[in-house]
Formats: sequence, C-alpha cells, structure tokens
Amino acid sequence: MADEVGTYEATVTVTDDEGRTDTDTLYVHVEARDLPEALLSGPGTAIAGESRIYTLFGNAGDALLSSALWTLNGEYQESEDLGGQSSVSLKEKITFEKPGEYRLNGTLADEAGFQAQDSMNITVWSPTAHLLVTLTDTNSPVNESEVLEVDATVENLGQAKSDQPVWLTREGNVVDVIPGMELRPGETADVTLEWQTDPGDAGTHDIGVHSLNDTDSGEAVVTPGGGGDVFFAVGYTSPPPSTVAPGETVQPTVEVTNTGTATGTQTVVMLDIHGTPVESTEMTLSPGESRKVTTFSWTPTVSDLGTGDLVVQSEDDEASAEVTVQGSTHFDVEFASVVPTNTSKITPPGPHDWINVTVNVTNTGDTPGKQDIRLTRTVWPPKPTLPREQKDEVQNVTLDPGESTEVELLWWSPRTSDLQSCDGETKCYLIYTQLGIHSEDDEEYKMPYDRGGGGGGGNPPCTGPNPPPDSWCGTPVTLFSASEIEAGDSVGVSVKIYNHYASTEWRGVNIKSHHVSSYGPGSYKNWQAKLEADDSAQPGQKIKVCVTMESWAGSHLRSNYDPKAKAPAARKGSFGCSTIPVVDGGDDGGGGGGR
Repeated sequence: MADEVGTYEATVTVTDDEGRTDTDTLYVHVEARDLPEALLSGPGTAIAGESRIYTLFGNAGDALLSSALWTLNGEYQESEDLGGQSSVSLKEKITFEKPGEYRLNGTLADEAGFQAQDSMNITVWSPTAHLLVTLTDTNSPVNESEVLEVDATVENLGQAKSDQPVWLTREGNVVDVIPGMELRPGETADVTLEWQTDPGDAGTHDIGVHSLNDTDSGEAVVTPGGGGDVFFAVGYTSPPPSTVAPGETVQPTVEVTNTGTATGTQTVVMLDIHGTPVESTEMTLSPGESRKVTTFSWTPTVSDLGTGDLVVQSEDDEASAEVTVQGSTHFDVEFASVVPTNTSKITPPGPHDWINVTVNVTNTGDTPGKQDIRLTRTVWPPKPTLPREQKDEVQNVTLDPGESTEVELLWWSPRTSDLQSCDGETKCYLIYTQLGIHSEDDEEYKMPYDRGGGGGGGNPPCTGPNPPPDSWCGTPVTLFSASEIEAGDSVGVSVKIYNHYASTEWRGVNIKSHHVSSYGPGSYKNWQAKLEADDSAQPGQKIKVCVTMESWAGSHLRSNYDPKAKAPAARKGSFGCSTIPVVDGGDDGGGGGGR
C-alpha cells in the first residue's frame, strides 16, 4: 500500500520451462484526495419471518456519489442510482426468512470510481420451534420397484422444543412422513425418508424434504426394471362435512385400490386444509385389491378458520373435499347502568325525559362478529295509546373473540298521562315499565322504576312527617323478643309500612315466605313475623334479617285485567336489614324469647 503521493512502478517477470522470460511494468499514480464515507445503522437482532429497516448514511469526497449497493451474506439485495448527490440517507427493508447469523453490507460508489462500504452482523432467532431441513444424500439411481432412500439433516433453530412433521415429496406428492420430530432448541438430527418405487416410475424425479418452516429439494433417478405397473387410486367413501367448528374432529373414510398389474407398497397421506400432513399409513396391495382407511382424523383449531381442501393422496392419485372451518359468535348482554337525565330524582322520570341505558356486550364466541344490540320497553297493564312493547334504539356492534365494549342506548320516557291505565270504573292502576336489552344470542330485563316508588333502589325509609305523595316508606327494621338467638330458635321481626297513595294498593312483604297485605290510602300497618335460624348456624355467627316489599303484585294485575296475560316478575325493594348474633345454647337458655 502506498503511503505517500507519487508514481509507483509494479514490474512482473515470468519464465517458462525452457528459460525464456518476459517482463511488463505497470505505473501507478497516487494522488491526495477525499474518498466517500459510508455508515450502516440498524437493529442487530430480528425474529425469523419479520422485516427490519436499515439505514445507509453516506457523504461524498472529491467526487459526487453515483450509486449504492446492498448485499446480505454476499447475495444481491438492492441497488440504487444516486445521480450525483453529495450526501445520502438510504433506507432498506430486509426480511429474514430463517433464523441464523447474517452479514449485511452497504456500498457507496462515487463518479470517480472510488467506493466506501460498511457492514454489520445480525442475529435472527425464532421464539418458537423452527426446523431447518437440508437434503444431504440419496441412493439414486435405483431400479423400478426398489426403495429410494433420502438422507436429510434437521436442525431446530428456534427457542422452543419442536414437535413437527418432516416429510418427503416426489413431484409434490407426499411419499413418506415422520409424524413428529422432537428436537430441543439447537439440537440436530439425521433422518432417512423412503420412497417405494414401482414399475413405471423410471425417469428423473423432483424430490423435496419439508418441515413446517423450511424446504430443501433435489433430483433422483429411477432406472427401468421389474415388470407390471402399480397404481394406487384413492377416493372418499365417507367424505368430511363441508362445514366444521374449531374443536370438532373430522373422520372421513378413504378407499385405496391398486388398479395396476403388479403388487406395490405405498404411503397414503391425509393433508389438512393448509397442505400439512396430519395422518399417514403404509399399505401393500395386490392388483385389484382395495382397502378402506378409517383411522384418519383431523381436529381443526381457531387458527384454522377459513376454507380449503382436505386432501388424501397416494403416490399416484389424490382426492380432495372442500372444508370450511367456521367459528361462532355469541354476544352476551348485561345492564351496566340505567341513569335518568333528571338526576335530581330517580322515580319517576318527568315527561319526555331521556334515560341513558349502558349495556356491557361481550363476544364469548371464537369468531369475530357483528350484531344489533336492541333496547325495548314493555308496559303493563296494556293501554291502547301506549303499545305494550316498543323498540327504542338499536346499535350495531362488531367484536373480536373475547372482546367487550359498552353500548349506550336511550329510552324516551312517555308522558305522565301515559303512565296510568284505567279500567273504566273507579280505580286507576299505574303503568310499570320493563326495559329489555337484546342481542341475537342473549337478553336481559330490568325494571328501571315504577310509579309506586323504589326507583330501582328499594323503598325509602320514613324520614319525616310528610313523605312525598305516591310513594311507600317504612320504619327501620326492628328485631324484638330477643337480642340473640340460638340455632333452631326463632326471632320476631317488625317494620311499620306506610301507604302514601290516594288509593288502596297491594304489596307483598317478604322475609322467608310470601305474605300479601292490602293497604288503604294513607294507612300503615305494623308487619311482624317470626324467622327461624337454620340448625346449622354456629355460635359466633350473625344472622342478617332483611325486610323487602314487592313493587307490585303480579297476581292482582292479572285478576283485574287479562287473566291470560303474563305479568312481569315482581320487583322488590328493601326497607333495610338488621343483624342478630348466634350464641351457644348452654344451660341458661339465653336470649331465646319467642321460642
């Protein structure tokens, strides 16, 4: 290498066997000049099958830049005409198909012919098993009716243990399969696959060794020899269903017939809708002999969703059936909240108020789907001016499997006058509204409010001498006759319930059993009952006693209107709860008044 500017001579002399010589001299002129510069930048690791972006920075020296060249492991990737630029920043997307070590090189050339280059090493890995197959040898050529042996090396380049098939093909037809190659990360195994040739197979054949991740191919020669022909015809006698669901096992029946004139042995294979071998069996058949295969099966998963051909093939023939793996959607709905816009009071909404209904929707199926989510309201009793069931709003929702979303629907409250229904006599009965939310697969109902109070949150306690009209209220729950209870004993429960309506109303009061009482306008009743403690109650436990009232009695509505009509289930509101401890009975009989 010349270290200084100047002219240098390079002389070469050659001499032949007879002593004759020849000489030539090359003169090299070394000049001082600025050369181009190159810098390669990008990630040093990648995952097999993914692409990465790399950048080549460059600056011109005394001459402008003319071209750029990318190579990967010495193989051409891309080139670009730079057209006399003084500086560049070039980006190149490189896709790494297989795990391994790669060397990426970027070269810049200027208009004077000088070059600058930079390179970097890249490690490509796979988080799952990745089987690299290499066809290493065959015993080709073989005579007809002899076995062709194909040797291959299988290496797991991934980061997980493998359990994958490796198979041999001849002209694309599977002739041998190793069902599962179990290799630890970095482990290598040598395998031998075989093709039983038959009379008539003479010629040069394309053969290939395959894994789910890789393929290596070559040629094999079969020379003439033997007598007679072998031809294994295959067909479905019980084909697979045209549509299956993930997790549903497909078990077709296949018939194989040797229609040739010589006995032969072949491997019959079933390939899934992606072309991957899933079952195989080897059989020997005499001329004209048939055999049914009933052991083939395939169970698709969610990753197999789609349509393809389920193929069975011999070395000579194949049969296919189109199969669609179709998942299902199931949209579950449930109320998240029911909130009126007039938040100053919850029962009832004023005329023409809007109610915001929030619905949780979840796709519990295994397939993306789209469905309408509907809000309906049902009124009871029926009234000609107010249809019993009305559809208020519909929203279309698209969800992936397992995905949830909230949908907001609006219900427009009817006029106050529409909230009453009269029977033409002296009594008017109030309208009760039931909201329903619906998907194609599910539905749920809720009583958001009724004119009888409770407002979806229970009956209010009596807080003063003048409770609001058209309402119920109750005093706090009182436990009497005992301050504690033994297992198997009973305790009295008391609550005073007021009717602030202008007419007689019916309500059911509940603790353990259903008791119905009639309350006149402005009246109240002391309601008392005995509640027995379960025999399994243990000392130290506490029994929680709650008193509830139904918002309306469905049986009363049925008797006054259409006896055949089905009233919605009664909704309950709570007047409150109280607790009483459970004690050990002992010998003192403590606290069991009312026994």
